[in-house]
Order: sequence, then C-alpha cells, then structure tokens
Amino acid sequence: MTTASITPERMTELNAAMAATPQRVRTLRLHLGLSEAEMAGRAGLSLRAYRYLERRNRQRSHFMVFHSITMATGVSTDWVFTGCAGPPYSAAGRNDAVPLGIDRRPLPRKGPAGGEVAA
Repeated sequence: MTTASITPERMTELNAAMAATPQRVRTLRLHLGLSEAEMAGRAGLSLRAYRYLERRNRQRSHFMVFHSITMATGVSTDWVFTGCAGPPYSAAGRNDAVPLGIDRRPLPRKGPAGGEVAA
C-alpha cells in the first residue's frame, strides 16, 4: 500500500490509533504487574526515559524504544502502535485494554509478584 492510496478517513483512523500508543504502553505495564522502574529495566531504558515515553506523544519517541519494549515483554508491535493484533488495522479491530502477544493472543495477566492471575 502506498501513501497515495490511503484515504483521508483511513489516515485519521491510523493517527487516532497511534496517538494512544503511550496509553497502551502504560496498560501493558500495569497488565504485567510491573512498576515503571521494572518496565524501564526490562526495556533497557532509564526510568526518566520510560516515564517520558509513557506520558508523551509517541511521535517524539524513536521506534527502537518501542521495539525494545515489545522484545522485553513479548507484546505485538502491531498492538503497541495500533491496538490491533495485525493487518487489517481498523477501529473495529482495536482493543487498547488487552495487550496482544506476537501470536495475536492476549498476554497472560500478571499480579504484582509476577505470577499469573485468573482472568
């Protein structure tokens, strides 16, 4: 798909999905039962950098920062950026509340001690 073939409506939909990236990163951290410091450590980031990432607009953060989070947690890059498991990306397919793994399945929920909790 080329940029020229994306309709204005589709571009608006994609921009809205990507604008929620910092919130999805926070959702992921909470879902895994991690503190900001623990998540930063897993991703190889300073606590300050991680806090910036979770609270600021995604466009100011480099893609590789998000990639390090996906690699450290097993969450799908597609989910971090769009809220979807993968193509096709659509508003109807978004699920910002449940982090999806690279296998497109929901990640197990972790408690504060790191153990899985019942859904």
